Amino acid sequence: MAREIDLYSRDFESVRRDGKKEPSWFQAYRVAGMESFLQQGFPSRRDEEWRFSNFRSLSRTDFLPSVDESLPCSAEDFSSLPFSELACPRLVLVNGTLRPDLCSCPEVPGMKVTMLQAALRDSPEVLEAHLGQHAEINQNPFVALNAALCREGFVVHVNPDTVLSSALHVLHITTDSIRPVRTHLRNLVVVGANSVLTLVESYLGTGDNVAFTNPVTEVVVGKNSTVRHYRLQNESRNGFHVSCNAVHQSGGSNYRVLSIDLGNLLTRNDFRCVLDGEGGLAGIDGLYLLKRKQHLDNYTTLEHAKPHCDSRVFWMNKLGESFVAESLFTKRPRGQIQNKPTIIYCCPMIHLSTRNPSWRSMPMTSSARMVQPLDSLIRKPCSIFAREGFRRKRRGVSLSMDLPGK
Repeated sequence: MAREIDLYSRDFESVRRDGKKEPSWFQAYRVAGMESFLQQGFPSRRDEEWRFSNFRSLSRTDFLPSVDESLPCSAEDFSSLPFSELACPRLVLVNGTLRPDLCSCPEVPGMKVTMLQAALRDSPEVLEAHLGQHAEINQNPFVALNAALCREGFVVHVNPDTVLSSALHVLHITTDSIRPVRTHLRNLVVVGANSVLTLVESYLGTGDNVAFTNPVTEVVVGKNSTVRHYRLQNESRNGFHVSCNAVHQSGGSNYRVLSIDLGNLLTRNDFRCVLDGEGGLAGIDGLYLLKRKQHLDNYTTLEHAKPHCDSRVFWMNKLGESFVAESLFTKRPRGQIQNKPTIIYCCPMIHLSTRNPSWRSMPMTSSARMVQPLDSLIRKPCSIFAREGFRRKRRGVSLSMDLPGK
């Protein structure tokens, strides 16, 4: 493990040399991130919040910065990607670097879109108030690694009292490469009070190379504002995707995210929403389609820092053409729940092996207002499997099913 950690340490020194003109507070943040990563290291199954995912293969792979090793992306390659031609403003990053020739991002009244390095140079005071304040480096080693090594990302600022009728589409593209590559993207979205924003993020790959994508996105939702966040991940089938989405909501705000995962050998998504004002609503929906040896781990934290807030979660999956496809969903309630019938359920973690493609669809649903017993929550989506049998652990929070063939 020391050899792998040393590889990231050398890259950190290179990033520090290239970032000598960055604000002093951001340089200090980088140093703190690297120190935290060196202290925590890569998580293992002995760590409670990471016990369902095995990062041994990721930690033992010598990844190089994608900007140095990956092949270019032509206009023809770009046009063949899914959803590349959506009729809305478009920002395109290829291997972590902005591609102006592929972008279509005209000025929109009330919204400012810039790149991370440009924002650090032109308006560092805006970033200092929010960047690194919501995604915690001391609780997630991959957030710490991102803080130390991020080179680029996007920054979106929406003025108060701005209703945007068109979505903003941000595409992160990783091209094919001979050697394993990695990309650390840092994104920030700040939405002022009484505003509406629709954000679409697409993480796409053009080949089946081994790649490691490590994005961190912080979203700040102002009072009485609405953010609709759509997130598509369809990268290399041999890659790794470890993301963190940290959201801070003010009173009366509404944040809804739809996460769709299709690619990568191992995917870990952390969703953290802090409802820091009465009347807030956080909704996390997801769809994932897995096959062969793909592994997906969704870890969700909903913190009701103030009373009178709602949080809702709905996940659906389809596992097929697979013997060992795995999906895990963990919902972790935190904070105070007061003065409303708001019971946050720890939904079952799903570990599903399919041996017959005709038995491969299973919907999962949970809601902050759901008050029926956990047994009925399990029985309803799983009734189709009742005659085939399933095993449920005594704790009542874990479900394991084997679906035999005909």
